[in-house]
Amino acid sequence: MKHCKKIKTLPKEDIWRIDCDIFIPTTGNNILTEENARHLKSKCVVEGVNNPITPIADQMLHQEGVLVLPDILTTAGAVICSYAEYNGNSCEMAFSLIESRLRETTCQVIQHSLESKILIRRVTKEIARERILQAMEEA
Repeated sequence: MKHCKKIKTLPKEDIWRIDCDIFIPTTGNNILTEENARHLKSKCVVEGVNNPITPIADQMLHQEGVLVLPDILTTAGAVICSYAEYNGNSCEMAFSLIESRLRETTCQVIQHSLESKILIRRVTKEIARERILQAMEEA
């Protein structure tokens, strides 16, 4: 940081007060709580790790109109990539699969959430559960 003249260090508790378009929590479980979610100035939260948002904070953000993309959706690219690699697909094919599957699923989840007013996390889990049960029936 000594070479970056315009950077200033903030206390850890001030991160929630930074005005930003997208907030991406990438460390620790339950770091975004009902206490600090009140200060969040973002209109979108993209989870980058497992369970960074408490259920109460998730509900609060949903009610305030903050778009929360849960980890089950945002980290699915890694699973798709593993599948492509296992099948011997090229990098281009893997990225194509990731883009098409995530775009389709994300649009479906957000549309269903907006129409039903159900949390995106819950919609995502419902769709995942349906797909798993369908795959098990087809096996």
